[in-house]
Amino acid sequence: MSTDSATLNTGIRKVFQLHDEGAQAWYDVYEAPGIAGPLVTASVPREDQSAGVVIRHLLRCGAKLPKTNERKAIVTAAIACDAPIVRRAARNGWRDASTFVTHRTVVSGRDNAEAILPPTGAYAGSTGHMQDRGDLDGWRSLMLIARFSTAMMIALAAIFAAPLLKIALRPNFGLVLFGPSRSGKSTAQLAGASALGYGQEEDLPSLNATVSGLLSVAVAFNDHAIPINEIGTARGGKNNVYEVVRETTYGLMNGQDIIRHPSWAGSDGGATATFQVLPLMSSEHSPDA
Repeated sequence: MSTDSATLNTGIRKVFQLHDEGAQAWYDVYEAPGIAGPLVTASVPREDQSAGVVIRHLLRCGAKLPKTNERKAIVTAAIACDAPIVRRAARNGWRDASTFVTHRTVVSGRDNAEAILPPTGAYAGSTGHMQDRGDLDGWRSLMLIARFSTAMMIALAAIFAAPLLKIALRPNFGLVLFGPSRSGKSTAQLAGASALGYGQEEDLPSLNATVSGLLSVAVAFNDHAIPINEIGTARGGKNNVYEVVRETTYGLMNGQDIIRHPSWAGSDGGATATFQVLPLMSSEHSPDA
């Protein structure tokens, strides 16, 4: 059996060469059978081309490897194989005039579109609660209930209107659904948020966050609507809610993350991240109140 055949038979292969545009780094991505599932993948920095390093990455990811005396030759063959180039987008939103990056997929109107993956580092805060359930036809049938609720129709319209802000050259703006407790505002908000992948009210972002934390979530929602549940959950005493709301809404409308010192571990040389969002909030009181 040739080495290449052995690589295929064991299921260990290099699936693609990944360019992470946010980190400006290249990785080789390997696929192998898993000890707890059908397949696992391991991303190995391209500068690590030794079989030993790749084996350690695969084992760390739960791969089931061949016998010790066989695995080095098989992994070496996988390292030598060519693989297509895939790019991981640095951020969500419009990549160009015809390519839009969501939290879970990339939509492109170009027939010859290059392979693009959504960013993983953009899953700040509760964006990790997003998931796909059911199918589009089922969701459409369920959302027919929105025709009986103006609030639901507004929430759904906001979700689909947010990506158009950049195209229409319009600034950030926000909507607040307000009314007494149990009046259905959170249900309407969740109906719109379900188009993003949220299934439960408790998974929605809220103002129970620091300003910098909320702005980092906003960066992850670039060119998207961001549902923010119940203004009353804002940090601090009830008498200070106005100050919290003023500070956070100003930051969201300004569309710019906090400027940080270059020494901060998470910053890019102190540069700020800009974003375009449409916050969809809910509250028991109107902004005026």
